[in-house]
Amino acid sequence: MFLLKRRKKRSDGLGARPAPLPIGHFLSAKRSAQFGAGFTIIESIVVIAISVILTSILIVYSRASEKQVVFFKEQSLLVGAMLRAKAYAIETFQPSLQSSPGFPVNTSALPKICGWGVHIEGDHYIIFHDTPQNGVPCDSFFIGGLTVPNTPEEFETVIVDPRIQISCYALNSAVGQSCSAGATSIDILFVPPAPKVVFSLNSAPDPSALEAVIDLLIPGTLPIQKRTIRVNHGGQVSVN
Repeated sequence: MFLLKRRKKRSDGLGARPAPLPIGHFLSAKRSAQFGAGFTIIESIVVIAISVILTSILIVYSRASEKQVVFFKEQSLLVGAMLRAKAYAIETFQPSLQSSPGFPVNTSALPKICGWGVHIEGDHYIIFHDTPQNGVPCDSFFIGGLTVPNTPEEFETVIVDPRIQISCYALNSAVGQSCSAGATSIDILFVPPAPKVVFSLNSAPDPSALEAVIDLLIPGTLPIQKRTIRVNHGGQVSVN
C-alpha cells in the first residue's frame, strides 16, 4: 500500500508541467534581439557602395540631360536666326511691314540693303544685312567678324554654347556625305522679294548651289548626338 501511494506521488510529480507561454512573448523577444543587434561592418559597406553607385548614375544622367536641353536650344536658336533673316528680307523690301523703330529699311538716305542673311563661323553666327561697301556693290556675303568692331553689315551676333559644336559646312551635300574640305564659314543670304537664297563658302558665293548643310553635335558622346540643318534655294529650313 505504501509503495502504491509513493508511486502515485511520483507519477503526479512528473506529470505536473508549467503552463505554455503565449506566442506574443516569443515574437517580442525576437524583435528586441533584431533591433538591438545593429548593422555589421560588411552590411554598412554594402549600403554605402550601393548609395555611391546610384548617386554616380544620377549625376551622369543629369549632365547628359542638361546637354540635351542645351543642344536643342542652340539648334532652335540657329534655325530661328535663319527664319528671322528671311523675314527681315521681306520687311526690308516692304517697309510697311517694319516691325521695330530701329529696323533698317531701304530708303534714299541709307545704302541699299540687298538682302539679309546668316554668317556661321566657328563658335558663333551673325545675322547681317548685305549692303554696298566703299562703292562696291552688294557681294552676297558678310564682311567683317568678331575681330572687326562695328561692322556696318552686322545686325546681331550669337555665341554658341561651348558644350555644342558647329562641325560641318557644305553645299549640295547628299545625306551622309562628308563636309566640304577646308570650309571654315558659310553664308546664307535671303534676297527679296521672293526671297531667293544665295550660298557662300569661305566668303565665295556659289550661284549654282541648291542647298546648304550645317551640322551641330555634342562632342565626346557615344553614339554621336548630331543634328543636320538644311536650307534649300527656296528658303525652306529643315532639321534631321
